Amino acid sequence: MLLMRLPTNYFKVTGATHGQLTPYWTKQLDKPILEARQLSQRGGALRCEWRGDKVILWDRAVTFMQSELWLD
Repeated sequence: MLLMRLPTNYFKVTGATHGQLTPYWTKQLDKPILEARQLSQRGGALRCEWRGDKVILWDRAVTFMQSELWLD
């Protein structure tokens, strides 16, 4: 097993939950762009935009994995 230590200034917010909540809250607040904060021990902030059929998340991030999916 290969373990890798990340630098201490890596991105501290995961976008999965923000991506799920953005469509709901943009409709509730009638705003297409929201500023979000993850209030956890590590914390972090990002900008979320709902563009009809997709969510755009902005901030600095670290790519830790890439993949491709083929469907036959």
